[in-house]
Amino acid sequence: DERIQWLQAGFAASEILKDTSGKADMLAKLGVAQAKKGSLDAAIAYYEKALNLYIETSDRLGESNQLGNLGMAYAAKGQVSKAIEYYEQALVIDREIGDRRGEGIDLGNLGNAYFYLGDYENALRYNQQHAEIAREIGDLQGEGEAVGSIGIVYEAMEDSQRALEHHTQYLSIAQMIGDQRGQATALGNIGASLERLGDYDQALAQYVRQLNLAREIQDLRREAGAAGGIGNVYREKGQIPQAMDQYQHQLRLARASGDNRLIGTALYNRALCHGLQGEISQAIALAEESLQALEQVEGTLPGMIRENLEKWKAEFQPD
Repeated sequence: DERIQWLQAGFAASEILKDTSGKADMLAKLGVAQAKKGSLDAAIAYYEKALNLYIETSDRLGESNQLGNLGMAYAAKGQVSKAIEYYEQALVIDREIGDRRGEGIDLGNLGNAYFYLGDYENALRYNQQHAEIAREIGDLQGEGEAVGSIGIVYEAMEDSQRALEHHTQYLSIAQMIGDQRGQATALGNIGASLERLGDYDQALAQYVRQLNLAREIQDLRREAGAAGGIGNVYREKGQIPQAMDQYQHQLRLARASGDNRLIGTALYNRALCHGLQGEISQAIALAEESLQALEQVEGTLPGMIRENLEKWKAEFQPD
């Protein structure tokens, strides 16, 4: 990867110059580059090295940023409780140094972490605080992300109409500021709300828009999410072979991204298709593989998969 090579050269130059701050900055950027390509363990190693150097130079902002980065990396690995510990440390520092934007980001990260744990009350509370701070300081990107996250919580609480309103608002903000990743996220969330409201044609159109945009910006995780969404619509419409194709594509992208939750979700989606076709032994095998991928992942998803797995095992009559 050309960018990683360039950053490594920058780090080497900082070492020669004995520029500790420069070394820390390059290590942090190397961590971000590794996270983007799905190498989460490598990213964590870089973030930890950068964190130690920021502590050494008493750079509180740098320290807070790396704590947030570590939290996001562990969240992507599914280790949500560990992520929360890092987010809380970052929040303390950002409040101490008066970094309101950083404080908002920390609150949003905490909200998303609690969402994965199924604690929707805390998820809503933290994301609403993020939205308030973002509006107060004129941080449109932060406001959009917070509004989108609030929409996801409402979706989980089965209020799809209210969720759709929030996702549409997020899309408008992301388009206004040219935030393509935000647009891709919002399009996928709009698709999910429309899907749950039974408007499958419109849901499919939004997922396809998300897929095209994610490919354009080379965002593996969002492309995987879009493929999964398209698969869900085909599954709901009873078009199982088309759904399976999309879920296979989702699985390839999820594996490339290194996101255990996405890998487990893609495998489980394929299991559901086999279950619908009465292919119970294949459904069981894929559900068990999904649980292996989710072994280190905290949250509500593994429990839901175990529930279906037990049901399939009760139904299964080997030849």
